[in-house]
Amino acid sequence: MNNLSEPNRIFNDVFSIKLVVLFSVSAIWTASVVAAPVRLLNVPETYRPGGTFEFNVIFPEMTALSAYQVDLFLSSDQGQAGIDYSVSVVTPWATHTGYVFPSEDFFGFGTDIESSTVQRVSVADLDLAGVDVVLGRNDRVARVSVMTSASFAGDLQVKVDADALILDGPQLMPTPVEQFESIYNATIAQSSIRIVAIPEPQVLGLLVISVVIGTMVCRSRTRVSAVRIN
Repeated sequence: MNNLSEPNRIFNDVFSIKLVVLFSVSAIWTASVVAAPVRLLNVPETYRPGGTFEFNVIFPEMTALSAYQVDLFLSSDQGQAGIDYSVSVVTPWATHTGYVFPSEDFFGFGTDIESSTVQRVSVADLDLAGVDVVLGRNDRVARVSVMTSASFAGDLQVKVDADALILDGPQLMPTPVEQFESIYNATIAQSSIRIVAIPEPQVLGLLVISVVIGTMVCRSRTRVSAVRIN
């Protein structure tokens, strides 16, 4: 039996509608404040020893960006950083095709050997006025070129170092952009990207020949042993 009076029913219906609207608006607001990470795009899945490969650094949307510093790690479980693999050059994206700032006059990069297997790359620039970063319009930062030694064939990893990330606004004192915390959290949650070596054709040929010869030797020894037993 329903003991609710008509006014109570109307109140409950209105209250339920308000809750649905409130949760919907909350979900939309939450989605809007969760920023994307600083991304590495077009990282190849493979590389050839002795060759080079490139990838791009891309920014998420943010407001009033005036200065940035993005650090990357290039590493491997094998070889020696700076010798077997190293970042050779970093170039800013052309301003007329989507660079984050109207000018690249203050763009710069530097490299440092963190350990025997890790190289750090720092990319930075500033714009005193500050700009809004919009996807597809001015979200491009830099092209990174990596060189490898012909004698090195280990797997490589690249990753953004979120703990060194700087995204500041135009305030007199260094002040992070409004979206910094969300961008930082999204960036630190990213896994490193792995690039696998593809041996040169002649190396593959030698490997196949070695396997074939080894198989023939094993079969020959087996036949000799069988003859001796007989």
